[in-house]
Amino acid sequence: MRTVYTPILSFLFLCLTITAFGQQLTLKPNFFNEKLEDGWDRPVGITFDENGQGYVWEKRGSVFILDKEGHKLATPLVSIDEEVMNVGDLGMLGFALDPQFTSNGYFYLLYVVDPHYLYTFGTS
Repeated sequence: MRTVYTPILSFLFLCLTITAFGQQLTLKPNFFNEKLEDGWDRPVGITFDENGQGYVWEKRGSVFILDKEGHKLATPLVSIDEEVMNVGDLGMLGFALDPQFTSNGYFYLLYVVDPHYLYTFGTS
């Protein structure tokens, strides 16, 4: 009996999921739903400094600055792609600006280090 119900329940779950995702998204006040431009590689988050300058970090290990129109600059602020273990759920998952970032330029990264890079970088 269990094998008969499993496909039926799976089908019903799939139908409910498709119906739920097909509905119009309603946002609370002061929230915006905007399509991200093309050219990003798994962006993880965005933060802003006290002047409103935007910074977006990608899972692979790059942080990009946004221009006044919200487009990413061609050259990243930092790129440590070869050092980051970008596999599955692992990667660069956090980025924070120092409270005095505009005066000292310090920022902080949270990422998983690739063990191969960790143990063999700089060796032949």
